[in-house]
Amino acid sequence: MTVSFSFTDQATRLPSCAAGGCLKQLQRHAVVWVVILTATLAIAAAPPTASEIPVDQIFSGGIPRNVVELHAMQRRQQELAGQLRKYAVAVRIGPAQGSGVLVSNDGYVLTAAHVAGQPGRSVLAFLADGRSVRGRTLGLNRSMDAGLVKLDPPNDASADFKWPHAKMGGSQEVRPGQWVMALGHPGGYDADRPAVVRIGRVLSVRDNHLKTDCKLVGGDSGGPLFDMHGNVVGIHSRIGNSLANNMHAPVGAYQSAWDRLLAGEAWGRLPGTRPFIGVVGDPNSPRALIVRVVPGGAADQAGVQVDDVIVEFEGANVDDFSSLRRLVAAKDPDDRVVLKVERDGQTIELAIVIGTGEE
Repeated sequence: MTVSFSFTDQATRLPSCAAGGCLKQLQRHAVVWVVILTATLAIAAAPPTASEIPVDQIFSGGIPRNVVELHAMQRRQQELAGQLRKYAVAVRIGPAQGSGVLVSNDGYVLTAAHVAGQPGRSVLAFLADGRSVRGRTLGLNRSMDAGLVKLDPPNDASADFKWPHAKMGGSQEVRPGQWVMALGHPGGYDADRPAVVRIGRVLSVRDNHLKTDCKLVGGDSGGPLFDMHGNVVGIHSRIGNSLANNMHAPVGAYQSAWDRLLAGEAWGRLPGTRPFIGVVGDPNSPRALIVRVVPGGAADQAGVQVDDVIVEFEGANVDDFSSLRRLVAAKDPDDRVVLKVERDGQTIELAIVIGTGEE
């Protein structure tokens, strides 16, 4: 900003004999005002200190008002990302690739139930420093898409080795509008890059999921959603109707069922799925007469054949095919039940593990 003063008019109205003295006095006053104005402008233009920028207020649901606040947000996000990347892991479980996050010093990792698949599976996890370690899947709450993994210590670990880990926050403290940070390994583990960071906001909070606009793609599933204090508040579950409309299992789903997850229990069903055994019944038969068995399905693997009549399901009488469907619908995937089947005039027992079908 340029400030200029002109004293021509004032000087010409002074008597000629006194004009010089009066003009010098006015010039001295002008210099004083310029100095004061310059100092005032400098104070006004000085950026606020970090303590003066309401970053926490913005992250809790506010909107940045200027470039200074945007820079302050960026600094906090960069610092946080640097701290949190070492807790995110990439996991490979059978053919599935996903993500997870370390949450204990003894190697427990939160991931998605659909990534873990079922309890007792072998896990290969890739750490932030490039090392790979082994582990196994534990319990699954499919209804919340919450899964737990236990990692083995690295081969070169000392006897007192402790895993670096993030803290779990509280799902009940999450509010729509607050800013969050999503980490994951989109596309699977890539040795040439660290865990990828996405910034977004919470769109809605439900009992069984959080929704955010953090962009996610395949491979991010099971990765952590952090609040801006570095606490895990959710685990990536599934993509909505766009890459910026995503569901996350709330961390409370893990905390409230921790003992069951540690014990390797599996229960519930994934959103959009149903228990499924893979048989088709004769709609005109008064009994549960099987006319088709889906190749590779649960019933096929258990030994059910076309023309079998299912008469009992886990101790309950099966009157017709509709009653069989109701009994199956009451079970969870991976439940093991015993069927009694009439075949060629004989009754035989078959053990079947309930499978999963799409809604």
